[in-house]
Amino acid sequence: MSSRMQSYTGYYPIVSYTRVPQCCTGYNGAYPDCQAHCDGGCQNGGICSSPGVCTCTAGWTGINCEQDINECTGDHECDHTCTNVIGSYVCSCDDGYELQSDRRTCEDVDECQSDNGGCGQICSNTGGSYECSCLDGYELANDTHNCTDIGECLIGTHNCSQICVEVAGGYNCSCSSGYELQDDGITCEDIDECAQGSAGCSQNCSNTNGGFVCTCHDGYQVHHDDPTDCVDIDECIEFRGCCHHICYNIDGGYECQCQPGYQLDADNHTCKDADECIESNGGCQQDCINTIGSHYCRCDNGYALDNDNHSCSDTNECSNSNGECEHNCTNTYGSYQCSCATGYTLSEDGHICSAIKELRSKLSSNEYRFSGSLPTADSVGITTALAVALVIIITLIVLVAFLVAKLRRKTHNEHTVFPALPTNEVDSVRYANLRDNQADQIYDVISISDRTIKRAWEADTDS
Repeated sequence: MSSRMQSYTGYYPIVSYTRVPQCCTGYNGAYPDCQAHCDGGCQNGGICSSPGVCTCTAGWTGINCEQDINECTGDHECDHTCTNVIGSYVCSCDDGYELQSDRRTCEDVDECQSDNGGCGQICSNTGGSYECSCLDGYELANDTHNCTDIGECLIGTHNCSQICVEVAGGYNCSCSSGYELQDDGITCEDIDECAQGSAGCSQNCSNTNGGFVCTCHDGYQVHHDDPTDCVDIDECIEFRGCCHHICYNIDGGYECQCQPGYQLDADNHTCKDADECIESNGGCQQDCINTIGSHYCRCDNGYALDNDNHSCSDTNECSNSNGECEHNCTNTYGSYQCSCATGYTLSEDGHICSAIKELRSKLSSNEYRFSGSLPTADSVGITTALAVALVIIITLIVLVAFLVAKLRRKTHNEHTVFPALPTNEVDSVRYANLRDNQADQIYDVISISDRTIKRAWEADTDS
């Protein structure tokens, strides 16, 4: 890319160009940091060496180095067996050979170098194996390792407790695997591999004649591939651990647990119901009822269970059919109270209102009317005294009736007429209003009595 610059010196313009270097096609970035671009990127460690060309690491091929190379299908450096792996390959050797440090070459193992290959006399190494042979006058035994001759061992005149080996001019005694020859050169005694620590048992070792047996602690079993190793027994899979509800396997054992609402019994297997009501009343505000595996909350009469299924709120009985009250219904905490209009008294059932009988009968019979002329001063004094006495009597009757109705209602509803002592400002106002209403009702009855007597007195004086 170039840009044109023009200047004037008088007659002819002078034009100059400036070249701005850019990355070539197929490269990204800004010059001079240009990077070759390969669509899809180079995978598995490959490098985009030129536009659209990935240089792959060993073991990978493909446009984006996404394909594993199976080196074993072509030329490889393994002497014996080649096994392909992702991104590479590994070599292994046949039996009787050993892989060298270059991880490619296999060399024969000379078994004769170790304990003469177990041969009694002559050990000959072969490619990948070995052979035992005997000296003149000896023959290879059935075990293909030891050599015997025709002599003491053959005719049974030797004293070996286990194995007799012919030698020139005599014989030698040897022992089977798991035994060792004693100082007398004849007797073989068992080797206690457990005491020597050569058994390799991971937990318990029990010696046997000519060998040993590995055993495991409780909760473990012998590994099926390695008789010297012990693995944990999953009792929860084998026989569910005999747990009533839930079984959890642990190293060398198991533990039982219970479903919510239950607790583990003393046998650590059986689950029994947990009484949630014992602790903090099960979270219930009033009554807690325990059930099998759970519990529920219940409220006293006059209360209803809230949506949280734990709290209780007062039920307004007056909102339903006026609480069955004939006149007035006043809600209280956990209950309600019926009251009557002026001139009526509450009956014993605490709901029905009745007119004051004594006042009604006295008014209908004109008991307070005076016959003849205007009352004298003496008759006026007597009438006043009678009126005062009647007011006192009626007041006492109303108070007695009120107390009786209160006692009956307390027994029926198992609640007091008045609510519990207030615990906050709203309850205090409600409590005071209720007590004032009850006092007003008593005052209204007394007032009606006083007004009735006064009207009777005025009627008599008018006569």
